[in-house]
Amino acid sequence: MYTKIKTILMAGLSIGAAFTGITSTNLTPVFADDPAAAETAPVMAQEGATAPVSSLKGLDGRTYTVGEGNGKIQLLNFWASWCDPCRIEAPLLNELSAKYRTKLDVYGINVTKYDRQEDVRKFAKSLGLAYPILLDKSGEVFDVYRGAAFPTSVLIDENGKVREVLLGVYSKTELEEKIRKLTEELDTK
Repeated sequence: MYTKIKTILMAGLSIGAAFTGITSTNLTPVFADDPAAAETAPVMAQEGATAPVSSLKGLDGRTYTVGEGNGKIQLLNFWASWCDPCRIEAPLLNELSAKYRTKLDVYGINVTKYDRQEDVRKFAKSLGLAYPILLDKSGEVFDVYRGAAFPTSVLIDENGKVREVLLGVYSKTELEEKIRKLTEELDTK
């Protein structure tokens, strides 16, 4: 049954990507022939590399910095209020945020370029989300982290290294196993 649900959700992600006009997040070819443009091009997230650092405003009015090594694991979850798989995943993220709060910072990053801020507020309130909801108004952070569909999640270790980019919804067991593995590594240091 889980496989069938995941297949349906992945099809929804493809439709969501088509709806938003996202076709590729690989910007390297755009800058290949222009060295000056390459110097000013955003650093793209890659697994194993240092995470790009970004500052975003939250729904609470505070500014949050994501990506830098802060001694805790970070889970960046890119989403949109109209995304049904995002609605399924958000309560799980709320639960994991509470369970691992001393070792994990969860950030829900709404790609507001493809959404409306009033819908973002309604979504967060209706699900009782306790982790910070950040607004990526231009979609730039989503692009830098190679977002290709909603939801896209990025796991960053305590030193600011991208450990994994996750496209689509993962089961509670799968996602918690990935977080648990990183927290165990953190505990052994």
